[in-house]
Formats: sequence, C-alpha cells, structure tokens
Amino acid sequence: MDEIQNTLSLLSKVYSGLESSEWFTGDGKAAEAFSEATAGTHTWYTTGKRSVHQPQLESLSSIAKHLVQNELHRGSKVTQLVELGAGKGLLGSIIQKMTSIPLTSVERRDVCANYDQCSNVTRVKSDLSEVELSTLIASDEKALAIAKHFCGPASDSAITTFITTPQVSLSILAPCCHPQITWSTYSNVPYLESLGFTEDHLPLLLDLLILSKYTKGISEKDCRRWKDLKKLPRDVVYTAGRQVRRIIEEGRARKLRENGFSEVIVVKYAPDSVTPDNLVIIAKRSKDDGFCKGICDTGKPIVPKTGVVFHCNGDTSVSNRLTEYLLELRSKQTVSTILQTVAIHTIKYSGDTLSNIIVIEGDPTCIVKLLAYNPLVLRTVDMLMPFRENDVLNSDSDCEDVCYKAFQNYIAEGCTYRICTVPRPLEQTLYSKVSCASPSVFTHLMFALVWKGRCDSDMRLLHSCMPEKDFNLREWRDEACTLPSWVKSKTDKAVHFFIVELSNRYLQPVPGSVAVIIFDDKKNPAVKTACETLETVFKMKSVCLFKDEASTADLTPTTPVQFVLFILGMGSPAEGVAKVLKNTHLPEGTPIVGQLKLGVQSRGRRALERALGPWKEPSAPFKDSWISHFVTDKETERAVISYYAPGKVDATSTAPSGG
Repeated sequence: MDEIQNTLSLLSKVYSGLESSEWFTGDGKAAEAFSEATAGTHTWYTTGKRSVHQPQLESLSSIAKHLVQNELHRGSKVTQLVELGAGKGLLGSIIQKMTSIPLTSVERRDVCANYDQCSNVTRVKSDLSEVELSTLIASDEKALAIAKHFCGPASDSAITTFITTPQVSLSILAPCCHPQITWSTYSNVPYLESLGFTEDHLPLLLDLLILSKYTKGISEKDCRRWKDLKKLPRDVVYTAGRQVRRIIEEGRARKLRENGFSEVIVVKYAPDSVTPDNLVIIAKRSKDDGFCKGICDTGKPIVPKTGVVFHCNGDTSVSNRLTEYLLELRSKQTVSTILQTVAIHTIKYSGDTLSNIIVIEGDPTCIVKLLAYNPLVLRTVDMLMPFRENDVLNSDSDCEDVCYKAFQNYIAEGCTYRICTVPRPLEQTLYSKVSCASPSVFTHLMFALVWKGRCDSDMRLLHSCMPEKDFNLREWRDEACTLPSWVKSKTDKAVHFFIVELSNRYLQPVPGSVAVIIFDDKKNPAVKTACETLETVFKMKSVCLFKDEASTADLTPTTPVQFVLFILGMGSPAEGVAKVLKNTHLPEGTPIVGQLKLGVQSRGRRALERALGPWKEPSAPFKDSWISHFVTDKETERAVISYYAPGKVDATSTAPSGG
C-alpha cells in the first residue's frame, strides 16, 4: 500500500503543474459529412456506437478545419492531408469533404467498405514502421497529419514520423490503448525520469489508467497485481488514471516541442463518457505566437454554457440509443444550428450513483421547442432540464446558497415560479426560501441541476428560468395530453411508438399508401393499435394478414404498398413472413420491418448475427437485411429491416445443380 500511496502523491504533485484546454466543438458540416460518408451502411459507426464515434469525429474534424483556416488567415496554405492508421478512412473522408484538400490514407490492413473511395484520395497499404512518409508527400507540399486512436506504441511511432517528415507542418494525434505502452517504446522516457518515475512504476501507472475507465466498481480479478487498489475510493482511482493519461501525453507533446515543433498543446476533445482516451496532441512546426491561444479561445468547454439536459428512464442503453437518434437529427442542415453538440456525460445523478445524461448544447428555448414533444423523447426521457448558466461549485455546501442567489436574479415583479431541481431535496429547501415560488400556480419555471462529475473537483450548477408558455411542464408530464386516445395499455404504447419511430426515422409514410401488417392471429391486442396509428397519425390504409392463414390478398404493383410490418412473437419470424407473403405478388424491394424478441440472446454481436441469419438464407425472399436497436425497443428487443426479393428465390430454384 505504501508504494501505491507514494505513486499517488507523486502523480498529484506532477499533475498540478499541467494545464488541459478543452475543445468540444460540433461542426454542422462535419455532421453532414458523417451522414453522407456513412449513408447506406449499417456498421457500428451508425447502428450501435454512433453516440461514441460521431462526437469524436466532429470534434477532431473541427480542429482540423480550424488549423487549415488559421493557416489561410496567416497567408499560408495546407496542401495535403495525411491520415495514419486510417482504417476505413472515415475521419480523413470527413476532413477532406470539409476542406477539399487532397488526402493520403495509410493503413496496414486490407479493409473493405472504405469511406474514402472517392476522387482526391490516395490509399497506401503499409505499416507505419515500413513506410517513409516523406516519399508519399511532394517536397513542396505543406501537410496536416492526422492519427486518431493510435494504439500504445503506434502513437510514439507517429511522433517519430512527424518529426522526421519535414513536409508535416501540422499534426493532430489522438492516442489510445495506453496499457500497450512499454518503457522501451515510449517516446520520452527522459521526461518520466525527470518527474521521478522509473520503469518499476510503469505497471502500476498503467493499471491505474485501466481501472479509471471502470464505472461499475473494481473486482478482485481487476486488481490481481495490486490488491490494495481495491481499497481505494472509486474517485481516487478515477482521478489517478486521468493524471497518468495526461502525464503520458505531456511527455509526447514535449518530444514534439523539443524536435522542431514550436507550438504544441494537449487538448481534451470529448467527454470521458464518450471516450476515456479523450486527449489530443495538436502541433505546429513553425512559430506562431497566437496558435495555442487561438485553440483555447476557439474551442468550447466539454460541459457547454447553455443547453438542455435529458435523463432517460431505463438503463444506459436507452441513453445511447436516444443519443444516436439525436445525432441523426443533428446531421440535417436545418437542425445542426439548434443542436450544436450532442453527447452523453456520466455524473453522480442521485447520491454517489453514476448515471448517464444527455447534454445538448444550444439555445434552450429552441431545443425545447424542437424536441420536448418529439414522440421518442416523450417515450424515454423522465427529466428535461434547460440551462442558460453554468457556475462552478466549490463544494456540496455551496449548492444551496449559489442556487438561491441564482434564482434571486431571475425574480421579476408580478411573476410566480415553479422550482425544478436535481437533486429533488434541494427543491423543497428553495421553496421555503423563495416567497414567490409555488408548485401549482406559476408563470415561470426555474431549473437547477447540481452537476457532480466522477471527480469530486468537477462540480457545477446548471440553471435557467423559462416562461411557462415556452415549456408547459404540466402538459409534458401528462400522458393524456401527449398520447392518442386509443393508446392505453403497455402493449398499445409499445406498438404505437415502434410504428412512430419506424416512420420518423426510416420510411417517411406517404398518405394514402398501404401498409401491410402481419400478426400471429386476430386475437393479437396490437391489431387495433397498429391500424389506428397508421390510419389516424399517418393517413395510411392498412391490410392485415395473419401467420396461420393462407393469404388471399393480391398486392400487385398497382397497389401502392409502402412497407410490410410484422408483429409476431419470440424467435426469428423470417420463415413465417415469407410464407404469408408467398402468394401476394408483393412488389420487389418493398421494405419489411418488425421486432425480433430475442430475450437474453439480444446481448452480443454474434447473437445478433445468428438472429439475422434466417433473413440472409439463399432460400429466403429477402435482401439487404440488417438489425437496429430502436430507441423504443426494450433491451431484449431488436428491429430488423429487410427488403422483399422473391426474384432471389426464383433464381435459386431455377439454378442448375452441380454434377
């Protein structure tokens, strides 16, 4: 334990002298470029981890755009982009679309479905240790080199490459996978030694870094090398891990600074809950007195100054899925100016319990107007908190006084106020102090959220005041005001919201067109709800078919069938759907959608691939099938989206047999 305590003391001492700037700036063009580059693909980027990838890509690409524009402002020009460890090339593709600068992507693996398969892009297959980067860039070019999430020693190799390639005048390096670092491969061992660290310290430092990522506690197995780590408070481990990461990146930054790069800065570019590896090293070779200050002044803080906070009912997965949906919305040109950034944050929402919240940056009135009555928000959000101020708190004891003073500044003559706070006990205290406050008769709403991050020093008060006409809280909380009259039971709600989400996100129903609905049988309670929702909300006609009855419906191309919706029980319904549709003459390419009720099998990528298997069978009349996790799905449910392809079956049945 003494060794651990001594290391923690040394970390704290060293870290106190390091500064970290923040740059979490969304860029509407980056959001649009992300959607454009990923259009038609169904990978983890868009259907599973969009809430992780898009905020990072937006922030890093906005940094790149800033560097390019800064050079133009100074009478210079970046003429070449180089992405190292490009993978499928999504980041480079987004930056290339935003800047129109030629791109060279370097990647050692054979990868398919590249995002950078377009003009003005050169792809080089090579390991970084085997390629001479200077040979890929003309001698008179001025290059911006980018490397996102370069694992362990690869980040140190990238630093060496930047230093030895004179054409690289600007660089953006976002390291990750720090546990792979070794003493022999780290690029600036002398820096660590100057701080008092030795090779013997490295295993403990890296273990602290790993454990700082854990949000659900630390087990004995996690601490097998250092059992005493389990005795440390979670906040201490988290803080120590953050300090280790910052010190490691400082050493790399100083290596660049000592070898030809005059301006170098380490910046936090995303919330910890988006990625714990959220530090980026930004460097410029030539002297530029305003470079670092320009980045500090241009970038926005991780926790924005104005916006709206959502807390979702249910598990972490719901927050992730709603964030993905909001990021989809943000990719639309008319929405990106309202939803300036969207990201998940982890805070101590109730006592010391960590919980995910969604923070949307922008004008709170505009955000509330756009989203408060969105059906997917209504279905999943149990707390909506607008804020226009973001004040730092020094301790728990400050909360009541700071909040009371903030609310006093909002009070105007002739107005009455409803108080809404998180945590709730603060609400009752403030009601006893604010004379013009009432929970039942009010003209305005005053909001306050006590923000407690994973680190005790990260405390702040988000607060605002809003006229009730801008946000009718009573109506928002009353389902009778926000749900159609025929939606009453849990089953009704599930079916109604599934159809609404499907229609809003994927199919855009055409009034007057036909939706075919396949049920288990006529006793299914969802029959009436599904038909009412389609016919009343979307003005569509419904044709009901049943799994155990031979269909006599003739859905020829003259019938404007827009999609087929199946509402069936457990298991994969592909065979049942194919059987029902066999004699309907449904047009080729008609979308077929519905839920897969997978139970415990829903967790895990391989389990989902198995569930999708029957839809991809050569004998199945479906094509381009994929699985999504809708916002309105339960944790054990998934949505399948496919397209009718009877011609595929005909081709299979008439194919010549082998002999």
